[in-house]
Amino acid sequence: MPTEKVIRDRVGTRLGSIIDDSRDVVARNRVGTRLGHYDRGTNSTRDKWGNKIAEGNIVSSLVVDDRKG
Repeated sequence: MPTEKVIRDRVGTRLGSIIDDSRDVVARNRVGTRLGHYDRGTNSTRDKWGNKIAEGNIVSSLVVDDRKG
C-alpha cells in the first residue's frame, strides 16, 4: 500500500506530497500534478518529462511553493 507524506510550508499550507509505493517515489504539487519521480531500480530521480536530473532520491526538492509564480 502506498504511503503519502504531505509537504507543508512554515505556516502549514500544503505545498505538495511525496507518494511512496514499493517501486517509485512520486512528487506531486498541491493540486496533484506529477512533478517527477525517483526510481529505486536505477537509483535516479527524473523530472515530469522523464529527464534524469540526479542520482539518488531528491524528489522532495521538486515540491516547491508554486503559488508565487
